[in-house]
Amino acid sequence: MFLRRWRIPQPYRAWIDDLVAEQQGQGYRWYAFDNKDSSATRRILEASKEEQRGFVLAAAEWLDLRHRKQSAAFYETWAIRQTMQTVLRRRLPFDHDDVCRLLDWSIRQPYTFVRGTPQMIKVLQDHLKDHELTPDLRKRVSKLTTALVSPG
Repeated sequence: MFLRRWRIPQPYRAWIDDLVAEQQGQGYRWYAFDNKDSSATRRILEASKEEQRGFVLAAAEWLDLRHRKQSAAFYETWAIRQTMQTVLRRRLPFDHDDVCRLLDWSIRQPYTFVRGTPQMIKVLQDHLKDHELTPDLRKRVSKLTTALVSPG
């Protein structure tokens, strides 16, 4: 049996690598990374909405892959998570499946403060401006609500 090796597509992998390098330049202190001072974040924010959409989806996948490794330290993911949440403040062209993937990602997060709940609510609200609430989305909203009220 072959296990599928996940690969983050370009240019998103390069953007993530740049963010990680900037984070490492801060001496592995998570709170030292600031999007306002990040040239990698500025480059992402200057990209097209479609590229920003791609970055967010790639960042969510990258974060999932990092957290599956037992040795992954929280500071290793801080810059990616912060930048992802910054980009999610914008209205991006997410389709139904993208919204489902992002809600699933948020639900899987181990702690409430890293779920990006305000951004997930915004993604859902933006999507619902032009689309109906499907049973799949309703199910995920229910799961996210349960995750938010549970200890963690």
